[in-house]
Amino acid sequence: MGNYVKQIRELIGIRPLLVAGSTVVVFNEKREILLQQRSEINKWGFPGGAMEYEESLGETAIREL
Repeated sequence: MGNYVKQIRELIGIRPLLVAGSTVVVFNEKREILLQQRSEINKWGFPGGAMEYEESLGETAIREL
């Protein structure tokens, strides 16, 4: 979780927080899909995460990948 989201979370506690995010699906030449083990839920998923303040969705996707 990025700095911005952590700061907002500290202000609002556990109340619902809607943030934009990006998910990236990457295929190799064999059509295999890249997955990452998500540390926050200990499950496999696509690379991705929350957008930081003043960051574009494209920048978010690149950073998360």
